[in-house]
Amino acid sequence: MFVHGFTLGKGSPAASRVSKQLAREGIGMLRFDNLGIGDSDGDWGDGSFTVKVQDTIRAAAMMAERGTPADLLVGHSWGGAAVLAAAAEATGVRAVATIGAPVDPSHVERQYDAVVDRVLSDGSHEWFVGGRTLILKRAFVENVRRAHLRDRIGELDLPSVPPIDLPTRHPARRPGTLGTDDGCLAG
Repeated sequence: MFVHGFTLGKGSPAASRVSKQLAREGIGMLRFDNLGIGDSDGDWGDGSFTVKVQDTIRAAAMMAERGTPADLLVGHSWGGAAVLAAAAEATGVRAVATIGAPVDPSHVERQYDAVVDRVLSDGSHEWFVGGRTLILKRAFVENVRRAHLRDRIGELDLPSVPPIDLPTRHPARRPGTLGTDDGCLAG
């Protein structure tokens, strides 16, 4: 199963390329849009890190019920953080791979730091990102700030790939993520 980044969808270049290459290698992949993104229903602003993790767990359970368990969870960026958080509870998961996953999910606050004070004081605020306007809500910001991933990573009893040092120009290299000298988990 592939879990996309913060405001990306199942059709994002990362999701598409990784899933298609794994399919060519004989590994079937489920991609889905999270709440309010792409083809999904609902309002993106009603989501949170917890919702993204729970959606991942539910998708793994659905696959297991169909007889095709999600042996592998792959996540890109914020989706990588979500698969790390979901892995212990997701039915049938035997391995996790992440691409540029932050160890601290609240790193996404840099994406909306220009409006976060207004969101916290007013309860919500419009935020223009990726060519569209989304509504960022206080509950979302507060939920992301409470997401603590380090302990969950340490408790995972799954195979892992050692972090790969990415070239400086690589978009996944951002301070505050896990694995390499600057904290990016890319394996």
